[in-house]
Formats: sequence, C-alpha cells, structure tokens
Amino acid sequence: MAITRIQAPSPNSSSRGSSTPRIIVLHTSQGATTNQNLATWVCDPASQVSYHVSVDNTTAGVCYEYVTRGRASWSVASYNPVALNGCFCTPASGGATWTRDQWLAQDTALASMAQWVAEEAARAGIPLMALTPAQAQGGGRGVCQHSDLGAAGGGHTDCGPGFPMDVLISLAAGDTPPAPVPAVMYEEELGMQLILGADGKATLPIPKYAGHLRLGCVQGGTVNVEWVGSTAATQTYDLNGKQRVDVPCGPGSNGLCVVYAGKALGPVGAAWIQVN
Repeated sequence: MAITRIQAPSPNSSSRGSSTPRIIVLHTSQGATTNQNLATWVCDPASQVSYHVSVDNTTAGVCYEYVTRGRASWSVASYNPVALNGCFCTPASGGATWTRDQWLAQDTALASMAQWVAEEAARAGIPLMALTPAQAQGGGRGVCQHSDLGAAGGGHTDCGPGFPMDVLISLAAGDTPPAPVPAVMYEEELGMQLILGADGKATLPIPKYAGHLRLGCVQGGTVNVEWVGSTAATQTYDLNGKQRVDVPCGPGSNGLCVVYAGKALGPVGAAWIQVN
C-alpha cells in the first residue's frame, strides 16, 4: 500500500544540479513529536532546514512531504544533492539516545517510514541495504543514518546506536521481522546497588555479555553515564517516576562504565543485561 503524502511545501530547498539521489538518509527531530509540529519549523524560511518527508508515531501510513524528490532538501550539508531525507518525529529526549527497545516501540513510525523508503528506493533504483559510514560517504548506494555522513553531513548523531536499521530494511522489503527476543537478566532485578565515591561517581567493569546497563532509582533524579574510551558522548538519563532506563553500551569502550549519580535522590540500582 502506498504511503499517504500530505503536502506541506517548504521554501527550504534547492536544485540537485546534475546529481541524482544515491542515499536515503534517516533523521530524528528531537523536539517535534508530530508531523504538524515539525511542519511549523521546516516550513519557516528562517529555519534554513528541511526534509523530504517526516513521519510520526500517531498516524499510520502517513507522511508529511515538504520537498519533492526532484529537489534537494536542506538536511545533510554537502550531501544534499545526492540524498533523499526522511525524519522521525521524536521528543527532545529521544532519537539519538533511545535504546533498540524504545525504537521498536515506535512501530507506527517505523512502518510508515519503511513505506516511504520502499517507494523512494524503487523509484530511484537505490538498494534496500544498510550502508556503513565509509560506504555512505564514499559513493555507495543504500540507506543510512544522518550520523553515518560524518562532518561533511553536518556532524550529527541521529538516529543513534539503538536504531533498528535491520527492522526498517526488512519492513521496506516487505518482510516480517522476527519477534524481538526478551532481554536476559544476569542479576536479580536491579539487584546491584551502586557504591559511589566522594565525587558521586561509580566505575563499573563491563561484562563481556553486556548489551545494556539498566538503571533505576525509586526516589528519582537524574544520572549521567560515560563509556570510557568510547566515541559515544556522555548522556543524562531521567530516573524520575520510578522509571528504569536501559543504556546501550558505548561502542569502542575500553571496558569501563562511569555512572555520575550525584543528582539522584536516593540509592541507584543497576543490572547488566544482554540483548540477543
């Protein structure tokens, strides 16, 4: 079924010149949670930003189309002439910092984006394959994240390490993705209480099996997590409302995780989990 395209023309676009699309690039809004909210910004000439389309997690099978495929949207700096750009509407705290499970909960948005990706890939002759950063930056044809384009693409981090590109590609190809395998706990439920130093920090060795660090605090508050040696930036996580947060292990870490728990309102519980 073709995706329904609601027209919301943006003035922020330019000619592709002699170039043709070779990459489909996925983005996150990190602030506008609906298509209507994002359209206000994308359609403002002062923003100097646009995408070809956006999808949200509230309306299935629908995208807002801001720039037609024949023109370049202003999304990925020097790669604009060769890119088709689709944006997920996400809250400010989401997108680049979401875990795989949090992304999979955006099932409506993922399905809608997959519909759009499938249509654009078929029309432009772009393979439904995930590109590595080297491939995306080196002339490859396929699907990538904004982060895969590096400094020349604007130096962004979306959609993030937790983004389920495999699921999106499977949906775009018409496959039924396998049901997610539940996480396997290797501690009792948050059975490890962090022991903080005088500086409010706890340093944890990362087990070989670990895919995520689950954190929680009954009293609430916030914590920061750093993956020592990783390219992943230190992130802040909200533990208020008795919620628990699964923090994906940072790529390239040297085996240590530092939790800055000084702003937590009580003891912080933790557990290493493996995501299969």
